[in-house]
Amino acid sequence: MKSVKLNHLIAISVFFLSFSLFFTSPVITSFDSRWTIYTAMSIIKEWNTDLDEYHTVLANQDFYAIEVINGHEYSIFPIGTALVAVPFVWALDQIFIPVLIKFPRVKTYIQQRAAYYNETKLSYDLLSLHQGVELLIASFLCALTVSLLYLLMRQWLNWQYALLIALIFAFSTSVWSTASRALWQHGPSMLMLTGSLYWVVLAEKSPKMIAYAGLPLAFAFVIRPTNSIPIVCLSIYIWLNYPAYFLRFILWATPIAFGLAIYNFSVYNALISPYSSPSRILANSAFTEALLGQLISPARGLFIYSPVLLFAVYAGLTQAIFRPRHLSFYALLSIILHWLVIAHFPHWWGGHSFGPRLFTDTLPLWMLLLAQFVQLFRHYSRLTQWCVGSLLALTIFWSSWVHYQGAQVWATYAWNSIPNNIDTHSTRLWDWQDLPFLRAK
Repeated sequence: MKSVKLNHLIAISVFFLSFSLFFTSPVITSFDSRWTIYTAMSIIKEWNTDLDEYHTVLANQDFYAIEVINGHEYSIFPIGTALVAVPFVWALDQIFIPVLIKFPRVKTYIQQRAAYYNETKLSYDLLSLHQGVELLIASFLCALTVSLLYLLMRQWLNWQYALLIALIFAFSTSVWSTASRALWQHGPSMLMLTGSLYWVVLAEKSPKMIAYAGLPLAFAFVIRPTNSIPIVCLSIYIWLNYPAYFLRFILWATPIAFGLAIYNFSVYNALISPYSSPSRILANSAFTEALLGQLISPARGLFIYSPVLLFAVYAGLTQAIFRPRHLSFYALLSIILHWLVIAHFPHWWGGHSFGPRLFTDTLPLWMLLLAQFVQLFRHYSRLTQWCVGSLLALTIFWSSWVHYQGAQVWATYAWNSIPNNIDTHSTRLWDWQDLPFLRAK
């Protein structure tokens, strides 16, 4: 009982620590995510996902990331993130904003921001602050994921190591510098994947728990199509290790799949949306460069920005690959397949972003491998533990410092435009003399 209370206390503390640092970090990157709050508000106000009522706003933004389907305007991105945002947006719009607007200074500020939208028919008190709202929701979701990851790690590790991995996840990876900076798909995606993994790990002690992994795992695809990779890999793992519960796992996923199919047919007249189409994975003439760049490019390299993950690679190659029925093997397989897929995108660097953004969704899987490294570490001699531990501490410090820059210093994002647009001058991705995280404030 005491250990359960301690776990819950630490999980809550980790949540508030993470949320506080995420939300107070000044960089906000509402780029591709700019229409998420609008879509959520449209669901609340009009019970649809089109953005027709915001036509003036869309025009002022040059219809960025907007597609027209059957005469209606929609965000080009999957509906999942907006659905996750709906309860937050409703609470802010109906409860918190009406209270805050009673304060004269807050009311004046909101009115000034809302003046930009005065030609539309709805109230834009909340929408005029959509960047801050994105930051708030994204910070909450990422902090919740950190807390849940701690509880997941406690199934395998003592509380000290579980806490260490949770903090590495929060502050030594793109969770801090990317997922928490705005309501990208990455934050909700990681939450669903972590939720799935939580049930999968619980099933090691209580096999019937495996069925519940189907619900968040299916919803992960609604949020981000690349999650089809861990869906397939984890489904194979469950089929091989829990055949008696596989049908229940499928049944828990079915309502989400069925609902998504109905939505797609109602909007796109197709089973999947254009954004989720496999045709988006185009032949990339720079495929080899993309493979290397995703790992070691000075601007986007995963191991440049989070070298602490090299320990996860070591664990994956020395342990998971020789245990083909273990969860860590399927985590490693998912990561490798994800790496191959994102290298097929012509803009493999993820557009205007910071560091290895396109790897962000896989970070919960990396933490599983890092937990395997801890299992190995505990069997080392004291001298080896001291040497390896010192190296681990150095990589944690470097990783945290780099992602601190991405969350705190706007110049790290301005790097994408200055001196040239990265999307048209991609050779800058290999410029070791102009590292994004070394840009001055």
